[in-house]
Amino acid sequence: MIESTKFIKNLIYSWCIKEDRYGLTLPNIIGAVRLKTEKKNYSITDFFN
Repeated sequence: MIESTKFIKNLIYSWCIKEDRYGLTLPNIIGAVRLKTEKKNYSITDFFN
């Protein structure tokens, strides 16, 4: 859980602040967690927990 939370915070910072982009959706975040961390079965339920 801590690994994915830290990853999500870094992803949002990078996407929104550093790259000055918008449109980062929940499916994008969940897919990125699955691809870039060891949480291959990460789901929307995990995100909200």
